[in-house]
Amino acid sequence: RDWGWWKRFASWNVSVELHLPCRDPIDHLLSQCNFLGVTFNCQGDLVPEIRQCLVNPNRFHRSLNGSEDFPNFKMKCFRNELTSKYVEYMGTKLQRKRFQSTFKPIPSNLPRNRSKECLWGNHSAKL
Repeated sequence: RDWGWWKRFASWNVSVELHLPCRDPIDHLLSQCNFLGVTFNCQGDLVPEIRQCLVNPNRFHRSLNGSEDFPNFKMKCFRNELTSKYVEYMGTKLQRKRFQSTFKPIPSNLPRNRSKECLWGNHSAKL
């Protein structure tokens, strides 16, 4: 979904907390390339390489963190690799849902070989 979807909750008289897995930007980009089956090429202009790897780039916007348009919103970030532990931890802090379900992580990517990802060794590449 586009981040604008959240506007329906901006006028509510309740606090809205968005808990987001945070990642290193290059790791996140290369994970998206892997998801799409794209090999990132570090030769030449990186902008087209980046664009072909982006998955739903409009699902996030900084204004979702307590801006004038979203005064009742706050974002919290947790380490992506600890998602299961974070969900378990938050389960002790949050109100129970009316209809319970079990969180089941669904792996969506094939394993990556970081040594074959050219951006890790490209010191001239800047995001």
